[in-house]
Amino acid sequence: MKRKSLFRLLTTILGVLLATALIAVGCGDDDEDTTATTAPPATEAPVPAEDPIHVGLVFDIGGRGDQSFNDSAAEGIERAEADLGITFDEVSPNDDGSNRANLLQLQAESADLVLGIGFLFVDDMRNVAAANPDTCFGIVDGFIEEATDNVAMLLFAEHEGS
Repeated sequence: MKRKSLFRLLTTILGVLLATALIAVGCGDDDEDTTATTAPPATEAPVPAEDPIHVGLVFDIGGRGDQSFNDSAAEGIERAEADLGITFDEVSPNDDGSNRANLLQLQAESADLVLGIGFLFVDDMRNVAAANPDTCFGIVDGFIEEATDNVAMLLFAEHEGS
């Protein structure tokens, strides 16, 4: 039962991340002076959490402040905290990204759900998810062909952006 609720939460969080990313892309411009856009208000009331779900968020290189993909994920996870009552930890890989697997594993040791932001997490997430079958994982903008039941994937259809 807990796994179903975790996947439902994962789907909701990934939906929030997708909506935030689409709003950021759609409202952005090419000027250097960018202004943060606000996502539309949630359509459902926050879910009261007796025992809140703990999410481990692993950004891609650059982390918060990249004014792009990572910032969209940060906005989405903060909205999930406000609207859904989750708790979360966030980490960023080193400059060459060589510690992605270590960060995923560290988050898996304490989180109910681990999110990897970016397609460069595919190989590491496949391995870490296989080693942690009781933890739910989600990857944004990546596809794992041999994914197990504990991995959800969110892919963008770039060709449908217009």
